[in-house]
Amino acid sequence: MRWSARWRMLSAPGMIERGGGRIVSILSNLINNPVAYHDYTTAKSAFLGFSRNLAAELGPQNIMVNMIAGGLVDETDASAATTEEVRNIVAGYTPLRCLSTPEDLGRAVLMFASPWAGFVTGQYITCDGGLVMS
Repeated sequence: MRWSARWRMLSAPGMIERGGGRIVSILSNLINNPVAYHDYTTAKSAFLGFSRNLAAELGPQNIMVNMIAGGLVDETDASAATTEEVRNIVAGYTPLRCLSTPEDLGRAVLMFASPWAGFVTGQYITCDGGLVMS
């Protein structure tokens, strides 16, 4: 059974019964600017493709699938091992001169989950304070 078929069996039936829904996945800005984390970046890039396939499959059921590509988030379990020196370097390259917070990513998720994104599917936004432009 294909992965997308399994995903639909797990989450889509309830959304279909309700007339639609939203799936928001979390990627990484490293899909745009990879650095040294080959396995992680490859997995997140594959997740982008998987999510876009879901968007194509589930669109006819009014289920939108979108993604958030976050940057270094300060401070989470995943970023706890990042040194203060690296945090300062990344923040210095970020146009907003700071790292993102879980709340920053949460607001982006809420945007995709809201009616404002009612005709948006298969897309991702990069929520990293502009770092991806550097």
